[in-house]
Amino acid sequence: MEVCGVYRKIFRKQGKPLRFGDQIITTSSFFAIVNPVKTNFKNRDKFLNNFAKQAYIHGLSTVKKPSHVLYWYDGPIRNQGVDLWNDGAYHRTRKGVVGISALFLADSEETIELAKKAVHVLIENNNLVLLLPEYAEEFEMYKMMFPDAVLLNEEAGLI
Repeated sequence: MEVCGVYRKIFRKQGKPLRFGDQIITTSSFFAIVNPVKTNFKNRDKFLNNFAKQAYIHGLSTVKKPSHVLYWYDGPIRNQGVDLWNDGAYHRTRKGVVGISALFLADSEETIELAKKAVHVLIENNNLVLLLPEYAEEFEMYKMMFPDAVLLNEEAGLI
């Protein structure tokens, strides 16, 4: 029985490709913009949780729960995106799933530049980073801000 558990750990750590529509994710260093219209996600948190679970099952993430940065402006819990940068959280996060929302509401150009730096640091630290726009217009803005990001457009779930 104990041997079976050892093999299970070995296979989980090897990682299996995670398929999302026409995208095959094979590495933990991944950056994408999720199209809110074509992926049919109604609840960003639920979508992010499901994605994180699948990434964990496929061995692409070492944590089951994602991190979700919701505020890039002075919101209900201050400017969460900037506070996390100042605390060094982006530099410490490794092999996880990080969702970023509401970047279009950033209160300054400096905040947007800081968000771009945060995304690059997260990718360098082998994280799966997803931009989660709520509206089609926001999706278009993110495409212009991050032209190198993979676009998750397919009307398909996680496999």
